[in-house]
Amino acid sequence: AGADKVPVFYKPFQIEAAEGILAWDAAKDFTVIRRAKRNMAVHYRVWSVVSPPTPAQLRSVTTDYRSILPKKDLFLLTYARVQDRTKALAVRLTQDQPTVYDKVIAVERYFSGNQFAYSLTVPALDPVSPLDSFINDVRIGHCELYASAMAVMLRAVGIPARVTQGYRGGEWSDTDNAYLIRKSMAHLWVEV
Repeated sequence: AGADKVPVFYKPFQIEAAEGILAWDAAKDFTVIRRAKRNMAVHYRVWSVVSPPTPAQLRSVTTDYRSILPKKDLFLLTYARVQDRTKALAVRLTQDQPTVYDKVIAVERYFSGNQFAYSLTVPALDPVSPLDSFINDVRIGHCELYASAMAVMLRAVGIPARVTQGYRGGEWSDTDNAYLIRKSMAHLWVEV
C-alpha cells in the first residue's frame, strides 16, 4: 500500500474523520484514500462487520497448501516435534474425517471434552515434552497450552496451524465512547 492508503478493517460500512482528511466509496472496493499531507497525523474511526464463514464454505477450502503458502511458511506451519503417542492420537482423531475442517473440529472436540479442565494453575508438566505431557497425561491447563497443543496436533497430520494472540472481549465505556480492553482479557487461540 502506498503512503496515500489508510489501513482499515474488512469492508467498512462507516468511516468517521475530520472533513476532507479521508475519501472512500462504500459502493466500490472500500479503498480509503488519505487526503491529508503525508506528515500530518490522521485520526479516524472505522465500523465494519465481518461475517464468519459457514461450515460449508470451510469444508470447501483448498488443501493444496503449496499453492497458497511459500515453502518456508508451509514447513514452519506444519512442523511438529511431538512424541509418537501424540502423533498417533492426532491421526486417530482425524483419519475418518473427510475434510480439513472436519479434522480441525475433531481435534477441537477432543480438547473440549470432559477429560480436560481449564485452569490458570497448571500442574507440573514434563520439562522435556510439556505439550505431550499436557495432551496425554495432565490434561489441565490454560489457553496457551490448549492453543499450542491443538496447533501441534494439527501440524502432526499435515494441516498448517499456528498460535496467535490478542484480547477477547471488551467493556463498553460511555464516558470514553470506546471499548476498554483489560490485561485479564488476553487470550491465545489457533489459526488454521
